Amino acid sequence: MENLQKHSENHMEKENSVESTLASFDRIVDWNSSLTSREDLEKLLHTEKQLRIKFGADITAQTLLISPVISPGYTEPVG
Repeated sequence: MENLQKHSENHMEKENSVESTLASFDRIVDWNSSLTSREDLEKLLHTEKQLRIKFGADITAQTLLISPVISPGYTEPVG
């Protein structure tokens, strides 16, 4: 019973973390013009894989475009 409770608590924490992350992206991303959909990002956030997110911005633009450079499987550089 204790393991089930821990699992449930971990699931709720992760769900809250995913929702919090998505809410942060919602404030800065125009999903209608983004090359990455909100649903695809949400699916990636639910995986256990570490994500590499490359960020570049045109400070003269009215909106921010998140392109599909969000890639699972981040590995540390060798060297």
